[in-house]
Amino acid sequence: MFRSQRGTIIVAASAVVAVIAVAAAAFFLVPTRSLSGQVIDAATGKPLVGAVIKAGDREITVGPDGSFTIQGMRFGSRIAVEAKGHQPVSSFVALGDQLQLTMDPRTVEGVFVDASNGKPIKGALVAADGQTAKTDDQGRFELVGIDPGTQIEARAEGFVSLTWKYDGQRAGQQTLKPNVLAITVVNKLTKQPLEGVEISDGLNSVRTDKQGEARLEYLPDGAGVTVKMEGFSPYQLNFTGQDKAEILLRPDTVTGVVKDTKGQPLANAMVSDGPTTVTTDEKGNFKISGVPDNATLVVNAPGYGHQKVQVGDQSNVDITLKPLVVRGTYLTFYGVGDQGLTDHMLQLADTTEINAVVIDVKGDRGWIAYKSNVPMVQQIDAQKEIMIKDPKAFLADLKKRGIYTIARIVTFKDNPLATARPDLAVTNSATGEPWVDQEGLRWADPTRPEVWDYDIALATEAIDNGFDEVQFDYVRFPTDASAGNSLDTITFSQPNTMANRVAAINGFLEKAKQAIHAHGGVISADIFGYVVWRSDDMGIGQHLEDVAQHVDYVSPMLYPNLFWDGIAIEGGAKYGNQRAGLYPYEIVNESMKVAIQRIGTEKLRPWLEYYDDYLTGKSYTANDIQLQKKATYDNGVQGWLFWDPSNRFGKGGFDPK
Repeated sequence: MFRSQRGTIIVAASAVVAVIAVAAAAFFLVPTRSLSGQVIDAATGKPLVGAVIKAGDREITVGPDGSFTIQGMRFGSRIAVEAKGHQPVSSFVALGDQLQLTMDPRTVEGVFVDASNGKPIKGALVAADGQTAKTDDQGRFELVGIDPGTQIEARAEGFVSLTWKYDGQRAGQQTLKPNVLAITVVNKLTKQPLEGVEISDGLNSVRTDKQGEARLEYLPDGAGVTVKMEGFSPYQLNFTGQDKAEILLRPDTVTGVVKDTKGQPLANAMVSDGPTTVTTDEKGNFKISGVPDNATLVVNAPGYGHQKVQVGDQSNVDITLKPLVVRGTYLTFYGVGDQGLTDHMLQLADTTEINAVVIDVKGDRGWIAYKSNVPMVQQIDAQKEIMIKDPKAFLADLKKRGIYTIARIVTFKDNPLATARPDLAVTNSATGEPWVDQEGLRWADPTRPEVWDYDIALATEAIDNGFDEVQFDYVRFPTDASAGNSLDTITFSQPNTMANRVAAINGFLEKAKQAIHAHGGVISADIFGYVVWRSDDMGIGQHLEDVAQHVDYVSPMLYPNLFWDGIAIEGGAKYGNQRAGLYPYEIVNESMKVAIQRIGTEKLRPWLEYYDDYLTGKSYTANDIQLQKKATYDNGVQGWLFWDPSNRFGKGGFDPK
């Protein structure tokens, strides 16, 4: 029984194996065939180039028209099709004609809303695998042909960017968080919070609360944020995605006291931060508002050396000025290039009371003594010869020696400018050509702002190179016409009236003062000696009180030999008849008295005569030099400058050091 049953089991198993074997044999006995077809993009109906057919262990890439042919396929076999950005498909091999496989693109679609209020975000940029889309009015977007695992990025102005990997499913609703910058503003000096500070990105603005806090929302990347409050220096920051910032605002008002070395207050001292200049009151107090960050205050007072003070974080500064009595000589354009003359000037500074030198930066011929970076210099060919090869080094050496340096700039007598730019020249109305003086030189028009700007640019460059002061000469309207020209035919851009002439000189000097003070320098002006005696402008635009108002120092040219008409202008020709040069003390003394009655002593620093009197033939001696100095001292003025175009200054007359 046992054997019979076992035999039955064995027979049954053998039957199953036989059936399987027969089926397998039947499959493999089915003849193979060639399978052809085409793969189509369901969205466009066009052939899907680059699709791959997988049949068993074989992979076939479709042709340019999406077609394919696979040899040795049997009925019932399975093939799979894959293509970038599309849903995969599969198919069984069946009898029939050419096979057409249609593939649906993968589509990523969704909606972006504002995380803070749930509102749809229009115009958000969604990007993936080189493809971009923008959300519509409802915040919707769609990307076609994106494979799973692809990184998707969404950006919208004013929102934090979002990135995620596509998992093959619909994106659904996505949220973007608004950019939020939390700002705390405190007083830089007291560290106390500031309430009411205005914070703006140009489109939106908020104000800080009692804790000095405020929030700006929806900031675009790279937005400039301005933080400002009256009485404080404004602050600017760029938004780069940070979520908070602490701003320290510095009070922009600086107060202080200006005193001398004895501790006495200095009234009428000038304090400038560049854009703004104020003067001290009778107690030496000053207050200057709107002072920018990292400002330098330049402090000047007649009779004192100017001082530069770094403000830093200070809101109150006390400044002490040292007395400075300027007693100087002169080096011409060519003189400063002569080593012997320069050495003699240095010897005088080492051994005598001389502590200053006036140097031609722009001389009588309009040429510039050193290589200038002012564009107009090259344009008008004013760079003939270089007299000072390294101005900064040269001036630094003089400063080490304790020498006060004054840059002389011949202003409106400017042959290079008037020649190269006749549109800026003084014109002869009879000929229409530039007007020419008795030296054969042309003049620039003092009423032209372009002319002002050129000389002011030279002046600030001189201060930046290391000069302490700029002195403008020929800061006047022209005189002394050449043959064929006269003062009657002279024309300017403005009518030739006293009011216009004075306004032009005043306007130029005021603009120059602001620029020179902003660069940390001192401004002075040369005027005719007769100007101190006249109540009009002498036809040249120089009026004593007006000039004094716009400069730190006035230097009337009190050369005795030039007073050939005498000095008692309204009472006769005292010392006249071309004999004034015989009276060096009297001419200077009486002129100083008149000038002091009009403008006081503080700003007076006269030019005096060192050269011989060519009208009388008198040779000026050391005694004549001393007499002129005595005339200034007798009138309470201690500073002076001596003029000698030869630059020799070898007659003596200067006290030992």
